[in-house]
Amino acid sequence: MIDFSKIELMQFPKLMEAELASQSDRGLAVLGSAGLEFILEQLLSGHLRDDKAKAQVFQGNGPLSTFSSRVTLAFLLGLISEDEHAELQIVRRVRNLLTHEIGSASLSSQRISDLCANLRDC
Repeated sequence: MIDFSKIELMQFPKLMEAELASQSDRGLAVLGSAGLEFILEQLLSGHLRDDKAKAQVFQGNGPLSTFSSRVTLAFLLGLISEDEHAELQIVRRVRNLLTHEIGSASLSSQRISDLCANLRDC
Protein backbone atom coordinates (compact mmCIF):
# COMPACT_ATOMS: atom_id res chain seq x y z
CA MET A 1 0.00 0.00 0.00
CA ILE A 2 1.22 3.51 -0.74
CA ASP A 3 1.81 5.86 2.20
CA PHE A 4 0.59 9.02 0.51
CA SER A 5 1.99 11.26 3.23
CA LYS A 6 5.54 10.31 2.24
CA ILE A 7 5.53 10.76 -1.52
CA GLU A 8 6.21 13.74 -3.68
CA LEU A 9 3.54 14.77 -6.13
CA MET A 10 5.81 14.26 -9.14
CA GLN A 11 6.43 10.60 -8.15
CA PHE A 12 2.75 9.95 -7.67
CA PRO A 13 1.62 8.82 -11.17
CA LYS A 14 4.33 6.17 -11.52
CA LEU A 15 3.76 4.81 -8.01
CA MET A 16 -0.01 4.67 -8.51
CA GLU A 17 0.25 2.94 -11.88
CA ALA A 18 2.37 0.16 -10.40
CA GLU A 19 0.16 -0.21 -7.34
CA LEU A 20 -3.16 -0.18 -9.23
CA ALA A 21 -2.04 -2.88 -11.69
CA SER A 22 -2.22 -5.60 -9.04
CA GLN A 23 -5.53 -4.65 -7.42
CA SER A 24 -8.93 -6.31 -7.42
CA ASP A 25 -11.90 -4.21 -8.57
CA ARG A 26 -12.58 -3.24 -4.96
CA GLY A 27 -8.90 -2.45 -4.35
CA LEU A 28 -8.76 -0.43 -7.55
CA ALA A 29 -11.73 1.69 -6.46
CA VAL A 30 -10.46 2.21 -2.92
CA LEU A 31 -6.83 2.90 -3.78
CA GLY A 32 -7.66 4.92 -6.90
CA SER A 33 -10.03 7.18 -5.01
CA ALA A 34 -7.49 7.53 -2.18
CA GLY A 35 -4.99 8.69 -4.78
CA LEU A 36 -7.47 11.26 -6.07
CA GLU A 37 -8.08 12.41 -2.49
CA PHE A 38 -4.33 12.90 -2.12
CA ILE A 39 -4.19 15.00 -5.29
CA LEU A 40 -7.13 17.10 -4.11
CA GLU A 41 -5.45 17.59 -0.74
CA GLN A 42 -2.30 18.82 -2.46
CA LEU A 43 -4.32 21.13 -4.71
CA LEU A 44 -6.32 22.60 -1.82
CA SER A 45 -3.28 22.86 0.47
CA GLY A 46 -1.68 25.21 -1.99
CA HIS A 47 -4.53 27.65 -1.42
CA LEU A 48 -4.49 27.56 2.39
CA ARG A 49 -2.38 29.56 4.79
CA ASP A 50 0.80 27.81 5.86
CA ASP A 51 -0.19 27.10 9.42
CA LYS A 52 -0.03 24.11 11.75
CA ALA A 53 -3.83 23.99 11.64
CA LYS A 54 -3.66 23.32 7.89
CA ALA A 55 -2.88 19.62 8.36
CA GLN A 56 -5.75 19.23 10.83
CA VAL A 57 -8.41 20.20 8.29
CA PHE A 58 -7.51 17.13 6.22
CA GLN A 59 -7.39 14.63 9.12
CA GLY A 60 -9.84 12.89 11.44
CA ASN A 61 -13.10 14.80 11.53
CA GLY A 62 -11.63 17.90 9.89
CA PRO A 63 -13.79 19.80 7.40
CA LEU A 64 -11.72 18.49 4.46
CA SER A 65 -11.19 14.94 5.70
CA THR A 66 -13.56 13.36 3.18
CA PHE A 67 -13.31 12.83 -0.55
CA SER A 68 -16.68 14.52 -1.01
CA SER A 69 -15.73 17.68 0.90
CA ARG A 70 -12.46 18.00 -1.02
CA VAL A 71 -14.20 17.59 -4.37
CA THR A 72 -16.86 20.15 -3.44
CA LEU A 73 -14.42 22.78 -2.17
CA ALA A 74 -12.07 22.35 -5.14
CA PHE A 75 -15.06 22.94 -7.43
CA LEU A 76 -16.36 25.94 -5.46
CA LEU A 77 -12.91 27.55 -5.54
CA GLY A 78 -12.73 27.05 -9.31
CA LEU A 79 -9.79 24.63 -9.04
CA ILE A 80 -11.62 21.91 -10.97
CA SER A 81 -14.18 22.22 -13.74
CA GLU A 82 -17.85 21.27 -13.60
CA ASP A 83 -17.09 18.15 -15.67
CA GLU A 84 -14.24 17.14 -13.33
CA HIS A 85 -16.53 17.71 -10.36
CA ALA A 86 -19.21 15.47 -11.88
CA GLU A 87 -16.68 12.74 -12.71
CA LEU A 88 -15.13 12.80 -9.26
CA GLN A 89 -18.62 12.42 -7.77
CA ILE A 90 -19.12 9.33 -9.96
CA VAL A 91 -15.77 7.92 -8.79
CA ARG A 92 -16.87 8.55 -5.19
CA ARG A 93 -20.19 6.73 -5.73
CA VAL A 94 -18.45 3.78 -7.43
CA ARG A 95 -15.94 3.56 -4.59
CA ASN A 96 -18.73 3.61 -2.01
CA LEU A 97 -20.70 0.91 -3.82
CA LEU A 98 -17.67 -1.35 -4.17
CA THR A 99 -16.56 -0.74 -0.59
CA HIS A 100 -19.92 -1.56 0.96
CA GLU A 101 -20.94 -4.42 -1.33
CA ILE A 102 -20.77 -7.79 0.37
CA GLY A 103 -19.29 -10.64 -1.62
CA SER A 104 -17.65 -10.25 -4.97
CA ALA A 105 -17.63 -6.54 -5.70
CA SER A 106 -17.08 -5.95 -9.39
CA LEU A 107 -16.74 -3.06 -11.80
CA SER A 108 -18.74 -5.14 -14.26
CA SER A 109 -21.89 -5.24 -12.11
CA GLN A 110 -24.76 -3.50 -13.89
CA ARG A 111 -25.16 -0.69 -11.37
CA ILE A 112 -21.47 0.17 -11.37
CA SER A 113 -20.95 -0.21 -15.12
CA ASP A 114 -23.91 2.16 -15.64
CA LEU A 115 -22.18 4.76 -13.45
CA CYS A 116 -18.84 4.23 -15.20
CA ALA A 117 -20.50 4.73 -18.59
CA ASN A 118 -20.82 8.40 -17.57
CA LEU A 119 -17.05 8.80 -17.24
CA ARG A 120 -15.27 10.24 -20.27
CA ASP A 121 -12.37 7.78 -20.47
CA CYS A 122 -13.99 4.53 -19.41
